[in-house]
Amino acid sequence: MLARPLIAVLLMAAACSSAIEPPDPQPMEAGVTFTVPSATAEVGFRGAAVLPRDALVRVSAWSSGPLVGPSVRVTGPSGQPVAVLDSRGTSAHLNAFRTVTSGEHHVSVTWAQGSGIASYRFDVLSTAPDPYRVDRLNNLVIAGEAAPRAGANLVTLPANGTRGERVLIVGGYSAGTVTRGGKLLVRGAAALLDPVTGASEVVGGLETARAFAAAVLITQGSPEVVGKVLVAGGLSASGAALASTELFDPVDGSFSGGPDLPEPRAFLTPLEVTGTGSFLDGKILLAGGELTRDIPQNDLDGGLYAEVDENPREIMYFDSTDASIRTITPKLTVGRVGMTPVLLSDGRILFIGGGVDTLPSRPGCVDAPDAFCRCNPGGVVPLCTSYSACVEGQCEHVNYTRKDLATASVDAYDTATGNFDELARASWLNRGRLGHAAVVLPGDRILVAGGVTAHRCSFQATEFSLPEAPVALDSVELFEPETGQWRILPPLASPREAAALVWFAPGDVALVGGTADAPGALQPLALVETYLRTGESFESRSLLGVPRYAPMVARVNAGKAWLVVGGEVDGRPSDAIELITVRPVLGEGPSDEADVVEPSDVEAEDASDVDDGG
Repeated sequence: MLARPLIAVLLMAAACSSAIEPPDPQPMEAGVTFTVPSATAEVGFRGAAVLPRDALVRVSAWSSGPLVGPSVRVTGPSGQPVAVLDSRGTSAHLNAFRTVTSGEHHVSVTWAQGSGIASYRFDVLSTAPDPYRVDRLNNLVIAGEAAPRAGANLVTLPANGTRGERVLIVGGYSAGTVTRGGKLLVRGAAALLDPVTGASEVVGGLETARAFAAAVLITQGSPEVVGKVLVAGGLSASGAALASTELFDPVDGSFSGGPDLPEPRAFLTPLEVTGTGSFLDGKILLAGGELTRDIPQNDLDGGLYAEVDENPREIMYFDSTDASIRTITPKLTVGRVGMTPVLLSDGRILFIGGGVDTLPSRPGCVDAPDAFCRCNPGGVVPLCTSYSACVEGQCEHVNYTRKDLATASVDAYDTATGNFDELARASWLNRGRLGHAAVVLPGDRILVAGGVTAHRCSFQATEFSLPEAPVALDSVELFEPETGQWRILPPLASPREAAALVWFAPGDVALVGGTADAPGALQPLALVETYLRTGESFESRSLLGVPRYAPMVARVNAGKAWLVVGGEVDGRPSDAIELITVRPVLGEGPSDEADVVEPSDVEAEDASDVDDGG
């Protein structure tokens, strides 16, 4: 809800070129779409919005037909630029900007080429006080060089007698993107970050470079490993999943080899288990993920096509009493990547959503006679599996790329009995999702927000026309233990995939970063949305200085602040570091309520090519 009513009018008009005097402006109210039925590139769009100070505002322009390439410009009352966005697609969405002064703000939209139906709209997302302070710190530098990173891990190391709190950043990739099958430049470097300034101190690197690993501080168990950081699995420089693990020792800043995983795995999600009274207490679950191989996806393996992105059903755990890794018996009912495990007070661990191996609705490219799929003259398009349809002994090979499509199902592991069960359909999510944010609220209520309908990594560039191609989600659900069902809550202000979830000591829960769909691209988000339990909804309250997809985050300063590092901006890893803190004096907000139960870490897993900014 808004803290006070807003009376704002947007005066917009179709404006001709500089040689033609534009007509009189037409009033337009906030939240109402204004449509021009016959817009052309020669005729732009102009308007003016009377807005108060400190308002969060969104401006959108989109078209149907061949009208493409919108450019949006917003200026303040004194003519100073406020927001700029250029798009090569059919739409441009300035997802949020904050007004600095009150008065008339001017909006202009031009199109690069074509003609068609054009629509324009502005929305006031909030006029409430910003509950957070966002400070831009030093850019990430390792060994004296700029170090853009995505797909890395952040782990907060507590202060000791000789030094203050530090944040370990390890692994990740410094070039490439995972969304369109691009090659990643995977790194093994590591550094300790000062959470106040963002300054870095180089430490020993990984023995094996890796991205999308699981990393967690060991807080219980044998004195030989307590205080060290476990780094498990991930993707190697060749693109294969790793079975190796490494242990970081903050005392001497070095990495050493740890116990191997039972099988290679990337995109694992860690969860520390405590308070269940079971054998798992003090242990670290390593859940979900993918088993990927670095062989070409259409190579024969023992006479069969090898699936290279299989989602295993086994759940592993790190036992800190003897520094070993074992597998839980039995298994998940279905393998999942991008799911979220959460621990409830009754000792159950729920595994929510995720992407499951699924054959697509049709081949992603054209078949070839030798059962290889050649979609371009210069090479073979990677494929994961081959499906054989045999009739009366005659077999036709159809090549498919396995897709990780989102499931709504929820598995439950009972730590008291050691049993895995799939919850009844009545207890499934209302919408299948993976890469979502999840947090356990008091009373074992589970809040789930955003996500995506399919794992982007499993789609080749030629396959985004498939009907099951990934779409970012804006839906929010709340699990109520008294009914065992999920209740749909009001949606987010924007679809949000691969957002980071942060929470503060006073009880704030917020979504930071992420990406939304835009025609032909993905759009990174700067908007910070805060969950208000009094209204059971997310409200737009703040902005990052740098919109980013899949940022890495770490809780610092006794939970009073969060460090936001890297992620992807404009289709490449970023070196930006920001610090989010709660302002000393808050307006209406969740910080007046009880603390939340700390959520599980949520692994962000995708990146994208980006045309639009936000």
